[in-house]
Amino acid sequence: MKNHKKYIKTSYILRMLLFSFLFSFFSTLSTPVFSQSLYEIEFSASNIKYKGFLVYFNEEDAYMRVAYHYNNVYNVVNIDYTSVSGQEDGYNYFIMQGENAKFITSNSGSRVNQQSYNPDHFVWVWNKETKGEKPFVTDDPNFSEESLKRVDSYKELKVAELTDSYLNEFFGKTDKEYLAFQKMRNNALGSTAQNNYNNNTQQLLYPTFFKLRNNFIFSV
Repeated sequence: MKNHKKYIKTSYILRMLLFSFLFSFFSTLSTPVFSQSLYEIEFSASNIKYKGFLVYFNEEDAYMRVAYHYNNVYNVVNIDYTSVSGQEDGYNYFIMQGENAKFITSNSGSRVNQQSYNPDHFVWVWNKETKGEKPFVTDDPNFSEESLKRVDSYKELKVAELTDSYLNEFFGKTDKEYLAFQKMRNNALGSTAQNNYNNNTQQLLYPTFFKLRNNFIFSV
């Protein structure tokens, strides 16, 4: 989240004391289903709405582009993520720690728009009784109780949602990531269209073949 104060680099947050606090305080989060996939996370702080495009490969490799407006300036930040998951006292946890926040938009860090950005961290905690709850977000490296807030929305993205205009919210049109996602989308949708065509063709041909075959049999 945006911060005007000097950013202080934080150490890893994997502290069992923290987990004990989280598990005793929260009990309404469900398991996030992660794979090599794409997610959208929206959250708010200090009357600013943030929209994140999360690219998750594995616990050691993920990044998110966060877009937001501040002082009528459109900003995009890139954040790297590492994650940890496990169990404690009957609860499951999944924590994504953000680091290396960097502005992608060139005017965000200018002297006119002096900004810094504290990486956002995300926390899921759940047990077998909890279902469908959204994760918590904080930019506090100490995860203070008052800083943990539930995100506004969280969903896995479908390939069809990766329109050019959507990708352009987070990437420049000449960025390698933009071109890679564009190609992935086109290939996926192209395969889907071809499969639909093949299925429809088979459905059209099979009744015709079946009818001709029956006519032939009955004519013998």
